[in-house]
Amino acid sequence: MLHSDLPSRRYLTLSEADRVKLRTGLMRYLDQVLLKQSAAPTLQPIRNKYAQVLVLVFKHEYPGAWPQFFSELWSALGLAPGTTQNPTGVPLWLLVLQTIDQEVVARDVPRSTAELAHNAAIVSITCSEISVANSIPSPNIERQHA
Repeated sequence: MLHSDLPSRRYLTLSEADRVKLRTGLMRYLDQVLLKQSAAPTLQPIRNKYAQVLVLVFKHEYPGAWPQFFSELWSALGLAPGTTQNPTGVPLWLLVLQTIDQEVVARDVPRSTAELAHNAAIVSITCSEISVANSIPSPNIERQHA
């Protein structure tokens, strides 16, 4: 058994209420801690671990129990239209995408057939959702280029 299987197996033992608390707590930590701190290099290991935990939860909950994952994350990071842009948001967004690539997309990681099928479904749905979001012009991006 791979060591990366251990958090996944333990996560599956949580009640639905505990899973909701974990999702809520992760988003609250993002808003109240990570986005309030400067991009100090000393905080990078914490950001890396946060992204890893967030993506592991995403992997289990998306799209079924957490279909609004991307919209919540974009809003929290200040990347959604109508939100206040946070300069720390873009690096964190890129870190989450990199972690999704490692935990879901990468094919060089040994995975079971069931996990490969689950990950392929996540990728398909995610690509559709990101494409829709990218088709909406963001005032935040337009202001940066103006």
